[in-house]
Amino acid sequence: MTTGTAFLLACSAGDDASVSNAGDSALFAAQRSCTAPVVRELVEKFGEHLERVSLLAPPDLLAGVLRREYGPFVTSDLLARWIADPRRAPGREVSSPWPDRVEVTSVQQAGEDSCRLEADVIYTTSADTVAGAGVSSPRERVVIGLHYDAGWRISTWQGDSTGTAGTTR
Repeated sequence: MTTGTAFLLACSAGDDASVSNAGDSALFAAQRSCTAPVVRELVEKFGEHLERVSLLAPPDLLAGVLRREYGPFVTSDLLARWIADPRRAPGREVSSPWPDRVEVTSVQQAGEDSCRLEADVIYTTSADTVAGAGVSSPRERVVIGLHYDAGWRISTWQGDSTGTAGTTR
């Protein structure tokens, strides 16, 4: 009888493990989906850091700022390209207007482990913030590529209003 009990416990544990594995697999697939909330959240959070990166800073300081502000959000390859050529990086180019946030307008699956997002970088000015009025400053349309590799990361950034149309930043 003891053998039967042990057998039943073993079967029960195996059944729980297979249910758990199925649940983990479904959760993993959902996180890798471009429709997962984390995809938009990553890009929007990245947008909160744009104004912290002054592209006019001396190159030796700018490299550290790019690593600190963008490192958690972008692939190491994209970060290396921006450090090598900061003119291609997004950020604050003049004192006003400055990039305030990123608003995602569309999300599409671009491959098994990649997404393509279209978004607007919304710029603001001191007048916008003091007056409390709606943002009347320019918008920059961007196309953002995300790649999944143990988590979502921005892998491309293409802008169109600063003379970078068609280029990968």
